[in-house]
Amino acid sequence: MEGDSSPRKFVRTAASSFFSAEEVARARAYHRPLYWAGAADVGLEAGVLAALAWSGAGAALDPGSLPWWGRTPAYTAIVIAASAVVRTPVALWSGFIRERRWDFSTQRLRSWAADGAKAVAVNSGLTAAALLGLVALARALPGWWLAPTAAAFALAALLFSFLAPVVLEPLFNSYSPLQDAALAAELHRLARRAGLPVREVLVQDTRVVRGFLCIRLVRPAGS
Repeated sequence: MEGDSSPRKFVRTAASSFFSAEEVARARAYHRPLYWAGAADVGLEAGVLAALAWSGAGAALDPGSLPWWGRTPAYTAIVIAASAVVRTPVALWSGFIRERRWDFSTQRLRSWAADGAKAVAVNSGLTAAALLGLVALARALPGWWLAPTAAAFALAALLFSFLAPVVLEPLFNSYSPLQDAALAAELHRLARRAGLPVREVLVQDTRVVRGFLCIRLVRPAGS
């Protein structure tokens, strides 16, 4: 009932209550190999970082002739690009080949590669900016740089929780208004019951799994 302020109770239910045994088995068959792919991806990334830190590869790629403000972003981009190259085979299998085999994606290889290149560029830019600020604070405040750095990173995380859906996600996904008026009205009604200020309901084309819904929120009046 609308306006009901009684506490909500969460009930744990088995997947078999909503899905058939065949559907549950299919979901497990899809997800389980991805866990191994995720572990392999983490291992490869850790291997790249270890190689750069404890072998001659790191020194060979380090642009040490640059000043600190140029060396920091340059080396950041080198590390991220090297990691992306090494992890490409796993990413190609898990994010492109497997998704198409399971009919979860219609994305073409060129588009997938373009998204990967954009991800590397965005990651390089954001990480370079963060590390450049960190190094600058450490040089300016060698005795107590940790406190302002922690505050700055916390503020950045808060800001990006608002900015990422608006600035970053459109680089990889596209959005359009939900055409099903009845479903949109129902979602608006549910949002009002939950106390969420909703401006519009969009369909997010993630280029991998088609047809996600995205609800765009607005600040309540008077806040």
